[in-house]
Amino acid sequence: METARRAGDLTWPELPAGLAPAMRRELPSLSAEVVDAIVEAVPAYRRPLQGEFAAGIRMGVDQSLQRFVDLVEDPDADVTAMHEIVRRLGAAEQRAGRPLEALQSAYRVGTRLSWRRLGRVASAAGVAPDEVQRLAEALFLYIEDLAALTVEGYAGAQAEQAGERARRRRAAAHALLAEPQDPGGLQEAAEQAGWRVPDRVAVTVLIDDAAARRAARALGPDTLVAGYGTANEVVIVWPDPDGPGRAAELRRALEDADAAAAAIGPAVPTADAHRSLRLARRCLRLGGRGVLGAAPWSADDHRVAVTLAAAELELDELARARLAPFAELRPTTRARLQETLLAWLRAQGHRPTVAEELHVHPQTVRYRMNQLRDLLGDDLDDPEARFEFELALRARDLGVRAERRRG
Repeated sequence: METARRAGDLTWPELPAGLAPAMRRELPSLSAEVVDAIVEAVPAYRRPLQGEFAAGIRMGVDQSLQRFVDLVEDPDADVTAMHEIVRRLGAAEQRAGRPLEALQSAYRVGTRLSWRRLGRVASAAGVAPDEVQRLAEALFLYIEDLAALTVEGYAGAQAEQAGERARRRRAAAHALLAEPQDPGGLQEAAEQAGWRVPDRVAVTVLIDDAAARRAARALGPDTLVAGYGTANEVVIVWPDPDGPGRAAELRRALEDADAAAAAIGPAVPTADAHRSLRLARRCLRLGGRGVLGAAPWSADDHRVAVTLAAAELELDELARARLAPFAELRPTTRARLQETLLAWLRAQGHRPTVAEELHVHPQTVRYRMNQLRDLLGDDLDDPEARFEFELALRARDLGVRAERRRG
């Protein structure tokens, strides 16, 4: 009756221990035959057997066959070292740039030849047919285990390589965005990352890391992605943003990536990448306060708001000083007159335009402007004062919209 024991992590069939010495005598010639067959049958290995390449193949085949015979002799034999060899073999194949299918093909070739030779040895030794069948089962289990460990090593090397590539690309992004930028350091970081330094870039800032990476994949391999700042910000550095249709491509990628909060900095020369980043971050903060409408937000589309946001504290002081005459008015009157004044300033005093913007009669505009003249006096005729009024009202308008958003 068939029994089974453990061999490493495999359920190992019971085999005649006396088989091992006869099989071991076959190993030198079998190993050489397997190596020759692999080189002949697998195109990826069809090259002169010399140097490190030859040593690697021969060692892998020799060790695999020897450990199998060890397990036939003693299913409790320690194969830990063999497992590590096979993992390293998978990793080496990945680093050499050979496809995993090449190594799997080599296993198939080796298994077929090994079974042909070892099956003959078993038959010649008078092993019963059911024991020969168990030997085949053991060989296939063993090779299956080695193949799985090889895949593990291959995948581990892939992950390590991808991690190193991502690290180098992050380093290139940080070198690009540094202020001041070191051109020599940037060039070196870019070369290590395999990234071409473009003439112009645009920087997009997002909060959602997954959305950033989806968008970057959609934009192509020339984009860089890196974490930045202390607010979970992720930046996408986007090269050559001025090309035909490129702006639409970026917006589409952000929308397709479900980037709920994303701000796009202006296109700038590469040496000014930090400026695109700064404006994108400022735009992101404004967008998050609810004053710029729906994302993605573009600093180019909101130049005035982004510029005003840079001097928010100073503008608060200006607003307090310039809008002080409105303080004693009732809230509804104050809001109405300030809205009219801003529209009048934007329209350069053209009352029909103001009336159209506010959806009121021109006579209503005349009446309100008379109220404003009584309130503000000659300041309405002073270009410097009018400019300060407009700055103060625009800054107030941003603040009001943000407050409404929070409410």
